[in-house]
Amino acid sequence: MIKPETWCALQELTADYWRRVDRLSEAPVDELYVENGTMQIGSLKCEGRDQIRAFFVDRNSKEKDAKRTTRHLVSGLSIVALSPSRFRLLSTVQVLSGCGELPLAAAPPSSVGDFEDVVINSPQGAWLFESRSARIVFVGIGAAAFAR
Repeated sequence: MIKPETWCALQELTADYWRRVDRLSEAPVDELYVENGTMQIGSLKCEGRDQIRAFFVDRNSKEKDAKRTTRHLVSGLSIVALSPSRFRLLSTVQVLSGCGELPLAAAPPSSVGDFEDVVINSPQGAWLFESRSARIVFVGIGAAAFAR
């Protein structure tokens, strides 16, 4: 049984991650990873905070130049205890995206992926990602232009 406070903290970690990715928070995404954390989305693989930071700095620059907006919608969050301070998170993420001034015209999701994450409770008490791995299931036109 997962303690309610742990479930809430992991739900908040997930929500905070996507707020940062969608630039609704100015806090850097890489700060939510352990120092040697990994992020793999399809064929893209970043190892360590430095590579993750570089990826998001580049992504944010390109998206700002293109006036691209994204929103990542998480569903089906499943939390599996690996130990009292280490958990596997499984979820499905849909990405809505568009370019231009708000409000943007509604369109189908630009991508849908299945995520598998491993998170730990750091010695400082913060929940951090050890790894994030996404298997992209659907890709639309809105994602193709920004794929790496």
